[in-house]
Amino acid sequence: MFEEAGVLNRRARPGCAQSSSLTIAARIAMCGLVSSATWSSSAHAVGFVRLESNGFLKKSTERANQSSMLILSPQLSHEGKILKGELDVQAIGFMTDRSSFTLESKNSYLSTSTQLMPHHQVSIGRRYYDWSVVDDSWKMGMWSPRFLYDPLRPEQVGLTGAFYTYQSAKWRFLAYGSPLSIPERGFPVRQDNGRLVSPSPFHVEPYKYVQFSGQRIPIRYSIQDLNLSKILFNPGAAASLRYGDKQGVWVQGMYGLLPIHQVNLTIEPTYTIQPGVAEIPVYARVLHHHIATAEMGHRTDTTNAWVSFTGEAPLQKAIPENQIAGRMGPSYIASVGGDIRVVRTVKLSGSAIYIHENLPPIDTSSIDVDLSPRFQFKRAYRVGSLWDLSERLNTSANWTHDVLNSSRLMSFDFNLRFGHRVPTARSGVWLVNLGADFFASQTDKGFIGQYNGNDRVRGGLSYAF
Repeated sequence: MFEEAGVLNRRARPGCAQSSSLTIAARIAMCGLVSSATWSSSAHAVGFVRLESNGFLKKSTERANQSSMLILSPQLSHEGKILKGELDVQAIGFMTDRSSFTLESKNSYLSTSTQLMPHHQVSIGRRYYDWSVVDDSWKMGMWSPRFLYDPLRPEQVGLTGAFYTYQSAKWRFLAYGSPLSIPERGFPVRQDNGRLVSPSPFHVEPYKYVQFSGQRIPIRYSIQDLNLSKILFNPGAAASLRYGDKQGVWVQGMYGLLPIHQVNLTIEPTYTIQPGVAEIPVYARVLHHHIATAEMGHRTDTTNAWVSFTGEAPLQKAIPENQIAGRMGPSYIASVGGDIRVVRTVKLSGSAIYIHENLPPIDTSSIDVDLSPRFQFKRAYRVGSLWDLSERLNTSANWTHDVLNSSRLMSFDFNLRFGHRVPTARSGVWLVNLGADFFASQTDKGFIGQYNGNDRVRGGLSYAF
């Protein structure tokens, strides 16, 4: 990304969240570096509009050969002597399907101003905090929910509720509580004549057939009416304590009793002799889990290393005897990672993750339909590089290896900026991105393996204002 490469102005205003998952234009706008409509010295209105296109190198009957998305994202922020507020909205949709229009927000909150209380802050609304390094690095969606419109480039969004923070030079205490929870979302999926379809080329229909008594039976899905109150009104609470300076050793720990951000699906499989199909009603529910994370690391001007350990225990809910739920159990997550700036213009990074989940045994008496696992990776590592070719151009490469499913993903990006470093009152900034993603899998299983054959080239044109 440009900001990491030093192409953008490094003097971003204090408190600006750093997120490598956002597009370049989004991060220019999100940080509020400059305003084209300034209300006062502490109020900003910025944003970006972006056109993205994908072209797939292999034809498939399961998806279109190309797709295009249009993204519009205004961001508003204001800080006075008493109150501070921030609102960002991302409106996104596939250009070939108006029904795919989706709204998402990473931050939509009102808080006390740092001018009122320099060390203490109370916030209400949706707000993103950097809870966990491993959650940010692997985009797991354990602490912070994700926006998965493009599943290969997930964007983290904030929790929704009330927050309290105490921040000093070396200490940060963060507490969160809420009577409700908004599950993470992605591209839209709808029911069409017994199939689950989507305009997204990365939609993977769960299963088309089921094995029953040695026969291959077609599946016909039916999404049942969703009870929004049961989906949204799920309370949660969490707290985090961190110690460390900008450089040197840091350590942090956190605990939460939270809703699992991924909606849990259950199915009710029935077999009908005529016309010979498996009717599969699909239900949605939200589960809770206990989660605790301990992390530590060391930072310098050129290096950053960290280690993380998480323990997690889902709280199961009883389901009707005629329904089947995805298997889940207590999990233990260990991860290490870091990066090093070899020279001023080149940075190398790497990370590895290991997840052990105690799953209950498979019920062999029921129809065999595997539901999607909770974790994208259970044994994986990732290496990457970032190279500043010039002040206006950088390139990056990332390689992810799913060890358990013998699958690999290689991604390349070239980013070019036209105009000033940041938008000005008179002119915006044009940003061009060219990239490619290549998949290889021996099993066609797991997060990467399910997209085997979806090799793509992509391009994006953004205007930040």
